Amino acid sequence: MNRNEKTARGVWRLESAKELLDAGEPAEALAFLAGRVPAVFRPERDFLIAEALRGRGFLARAASRHRRLLKRPAGKDRGPWLESCLALAACLRSLGETDEARRVLARGLQ
Repeated sequence: MNRNEKTARGVWRLESAKELLDAGEPAEALAFLAGRVPAVFRPERDFLIAEALRGRGFLARAASRHRRLLKRPAGKDRGPWLESCLALAACLRSLGETDEARRVLARGLQ
């Protein structure tokens, strides 16, 4: 498989996982997210894995993934970073860690 085919397959897997998450099928989405994707797509894959875990009720594991994502620089497009910030705050709130959730939200508003 050449590089373009690998990239296309990675994009297809990510898009399929997004569709499954939107359809309320987080377990099935996780199956599409297993395995390697090109480096450029890893942050998106990690975000989708975190959201699939959150959708399955594995809030602590999802929060851990979101924390890892937030350690990466936000970059020019802060949208994905902010989405992860909001998702982490939701996980923390559901886990009863409301003070930490507030700190995460405040960090997102900076």
